[in-house]
Amino acid sequence: MTKHTSRFKNPLCPRAFRLMLALLNAPRSREECDRLAPASNSPHYIGILKKRLNLELPCERVPFITRDGTKSWYGRYHATPADKAKMREYLANVKAANDAQEKAPKGRG
Repeated sequence: MTKHTSRFKNPLCPRAFRLMLALLNAPRSREECDRLAPASNSPHYIGILKKRLNLELPCERVPFITRDGTKSWYGRYHATPADKAKMREYLANVKAANDAQEKAPKGRG
């Protein structure tokens, strides 16, 4: 095993990676997540983050009134302090793996 062994075995797909970075910085509504991914099914990518990084990423129900005057709610995901620590650990491992790859001997071409 290399020096930079991680408990995170599978790399994240680009959409999940972008969502992780966004949620690390601030809570995001489901609509924001759709735009940031970009995807129309961001809950799928939230699920990937929960499963692969063992995150909670709670979704709170935020009440609001629609433009038609109807009471409704939307979902807003946020990272817990423990989630943020795991995200930072994942990013540190990605950086370490990239650094190790850059230092690897060049192949003969």
